[in-house]
Amino acid sequence: MPQDPPKSVHVRVAQGPEQGLEFSVQPEGSRIGRSSSNDITLSDPSLSRFQCRLFFKDGQLWVADLGSTNETLVNDRAIHEVPLGVGDRITIGETTIEVTADRIEGTESAVAAALSAADGEPSFDLGFRESEEDLRGGRGASASGGRPAGLKVGWVVAAAAVVVFLALAAYRMIMAPDNGRPLTGDPEQERTLVVRYERVEAAPDNIFRYELELEGERLRVRSDNLDTGIHRESEAEIPEREVADLRDYLGRSGFFALPATHESPVRDMLVHSDISITVGRQTHRVRVVNRMEPSDFQSVQERLDRIVRNHMPEPPDRWTREERLTRAREAFLLGKKHYDERRVRPGNLYQAIQAFRLVEWYLGTVEPKPDIYRQAVEARQIAEQELDQAYDDHLFRVDQAIRLRNWSTAVYHLGIILELIPDRGDPRHREAEHKLINAERRLRSPS
Repeated sequence: MPQDPPKSVHVRVAQGPEQGLEFSVQPEGSRIGRSSSNDITLSDPSLSRFQCRLFFKDGQLWVADLGSTNETLVNDRAIHEVPLGVGDRITIGETTIEVTADRIEGTESAVAAALSAADGEPSFDLGFRESEEDLRGGRGASASGGRPAGLKVGWVVAAAAVVVFLALAAYRMIMAPDNGRPLTGDPEQERTLVVRYERVEAAPDNIFRYELELEGERLRVRSDNLDTGIHRESEAEIPEREVADLRDYLGRSGFFALPATHESPVRDMLVHSDISITVGRQTHRVRVVNRMEPSDFQSVQERLDRIVRNHMPEPPDRWTREERLTRAREAFLLGKKHYDERRVRPGNLYQAIQAFRLVEWYLGTVEPKPDIYRQAVEARQIAEQELDQAYDDHLFRVDQAIRLRNWSTAVYHLGIILELIPDRGDPRHREAEHKLINAERRLRSPS
């Protein structure tokens, strides 16, 4: 029975704890890092849990950094995403990996193997040579059944064409994950969610560093303030449902369409924000340096900050007591302004709630609590009750309009619900969005 050919070895650990080990890169790509959920797990303690990813693009081997702490180097240069060639050296932490093969397995040898198997011989008669028997007999045809040599060649060429077609089709299927679709229906892979967020603010008199890492349901937050000398670390478990909502929100957000780098030079200061997100097999990293963050980037920041505020009893300290009090007062005035203007625009009520929540977050570590803290809590509770009541009222009108097949009325009230609850991760927003799509379709096609 013929045996399957051995898999190609694409990389070899040239230096580090696993020196000498060799690995094949999977057709759908292989992640490397300390975490046991990676395709290639290394014990190097200086690696990030998810360090980098090897993958194929147009049959060529590539490497992409996954927002690692100490970066990924190729031939001693920091990279974001680059193609690899045989002999290139990838440095991650204290480990050096050498590329030994840079093509996807089988893409170059399949046609040649098929051609050799087509006639069972290593060489082919292409019709330009006459056999010794033909020369003796003066014939221009082969001795076997009078079949022309060119016909035999035609069968070989046809077989080769079929093999090429099948090889290309298989290659397209193998490369499918690079456009964001998973190669297989593996539900565990599709549920993968890894988020890493780092923010550094540096000035001549101080450096502040904030780092967030979310892997599945486990959240870790660290901060360092050089001026105060305070280092804080916090961990929390996030409910599975909330993680699923976040994964859905990130997958539908505009983050994955953002350019990888937004940078402006500014003297004597540095404000650096870096977010890397992996949803399923789709990974994207965006860095913003000394510039206003794009709106889709800010939306992800706000969503992550909200999770921290909700689940961290003592969020990592970034400001002094007076700075927290000042920011809390500003947030309270903003919340009051939005609440007073809730009749002007439905979305103002939601914005007021978020501002009051921000007051609670700023004052979470301040003791004793100032009066503004109690006022913010009471104002938030009142605003939340009003929002819930407004949502129920408009949802009732929507359901009534749908029963009466009054699609224009349903569309109107669904639009207000989406303004009331603009957070796309909120189940109420998603339900209203789904109903709005159906109602607008019915409105365009009343039959």
